[in-house]
Amino acid sequence: MMFEFDEGGGGGKGPFISWHANGRKDGEAEAKSFSMKDGDERIDITDKFKKGVVFDIDNMKTGWSLFGMNGSEWQWNQTLSRFAPKPGDDWKKGVSIPVALGKEDTALWQQAGSGTFIAVSTLAKALKDRDGDKLPMVKMTGTFNQDFNGGGSTVCAQFEVAKWVDRPDCLNGSDDSMADLADDGDDDDEF
Repeated sequence: MMFEFDEGGGGGKGPFISWHANGRKDGEAEAKSFSMKDGDERIDITDKFKKGVVFDIDNMKTGWSLFGMNGSEWQWNQTLSRFAPKPGDDWKKGVSIPVALGKEDTALWQQAGSGTFIAVSTLAKALKDRDGDKLPMVKMTGTFNQDFNGGGSTVCAQFEVAKWVDRPDCLNGSDDSMADLADDGDDDDEF
């Protein structure tokens, strides 16, 4: 019998999506790209974001994240419409969004940091025009630079709502919807 111990990292089930403003130092992801990590494997999924993915805004969360030795700790807001006070100096704003990458493929975009949060915040203005209970098919149309008052900058994905769609079946149900993914290069799983 396997011994399992939850260290309270607060993360969700993967596979996980990451935005890479500046790329990864280990070379596993280029600048201005999205990747998906499932176990030890990381694959580039930027093309899926350019073609269109569905954001499950009904199950989206915002909150504060603190990265430590045991991973990220999250403190989620009670609602999307009101941010809780910052818990401490090293905490960063973040989001958690279940994403349908195709008819059967899902992953969780759970990430903190200014590049991610600004991109989602910019998209949020378009989400106010929701069509009933439909979900947004979101496309990455490019990137933009965000300069900060105190100096420095980041690169953010530029999103648009391509259309409003019925909830894909892969976003219905339980934690099992965050299934194992492999990009076989076949485009038949698109919406």
